[in-house]
Amino acid sequence: MLYGLKTQLKLNNKQRTLLAKHAGVARHAWNWGLNLNLADTRP
Repeated sequence: MLYGLKTQLKLNNKQRTLLAKHAGVARHAWNWGLNLNLADTRP
């Protein structure tokens, strides 16, 4: 049986801003890599 746990982060404004920036950069890197892979597979 699998169990899941939920946790809540209690961030201050500075930490919240940094977390949002990191998530944005990670999304950009993911999309860039996805575009490279799709470009290789397209005829």
